[in-house]
Amino acid sequence: MQFHHIRIRTTMTKAYDPLDYENLARSVVAALLESASTALPPTEKFSGSGVYALYYTGSLPFYSHISSSDLHKPIYVGKAVPTGARKGSRRVESDSSAELYRRLHDHAKSIEQAKNLDLAEFQARYLVVVPVWITLAERFLIDHFQPVWNTVIDGFGNHDPGSGRRNMRRPHWDIIHPGRSWAVKLKATETVDEIVRLIGTQGEITQGARSSTAVSYNRVRWVTIPFLTDEFTMLLPVRFLRTSCRATISKPSCFAISANSLSV
Repeated sequence: MQFHHIRIRTTMTKAYDPLDYENLARSVVAALLESASTALPPTEKFSGSGVYALYYTGSLPFYSHISSSDLHKPIYVGKAVPTGARKGSRRVESDSSAELYRRLHDHAKSIEQAKNLDLAEFQARYLVVVPVWITLAERFLIDHFQPVWNTVIDGFGNHDPGSGRRNMRRPHWDIIHPGRSWAVKLKATETVDEIVRLIGTQGEITQGARSSTAVSYNRVRWVTIPFLTDEFTMLLPVRFLRTSCRATISKPSCFAISANSLSV
């Protein structure tokens, strides 16, 4: 059985609106990724809330698919909202608060307490953002990068639940990175090996995605797929947009497919 390959160019037909909420959120994400990285935690205190990305550069084998000095893929992304925003308060402190600075320091403490992590092997990017865009920007970062501490290993951002809630499950993060004293008191329902296998599955998916498609913030992208007949259906890897077209097997070629909803 012989496979033929074609290259399909997918384009955006919807008029681009720079003031669309999703496009504005992308600009926030782009500004974050273009910012300079820094050691964790930041040494100089600053005010404001916003979004951030943490990167791992160490040598733990189960993080080999994301560990890099180039900081190409964050291990965790998150947000710090202004004081009062979570409770729906009418008075929300933004410029005068230091929520983002405090959140990064909280994360640094958790990493320091872990017995198998070294804080020196972490880098951070952060961006102070107008509050209305913070949650949307975080969602874009998670959707785009699928960071392992957001999607596979839960609990990194957790705090001590208190003595009255000791029947809670121990977070995955504290099973694979033991050290936080309050987490030891919670029941572990999974083993380290089980969680490592979950991370390995994500690593295989990540490597496969890199070899099959290039994901970028551009509105035009190329996808290479095999086909056996002159009519086929293509399933786009991003947002799972389904469309179809016809091709001639004898002359594989490039041609465009319109997509009304293509986004990262």
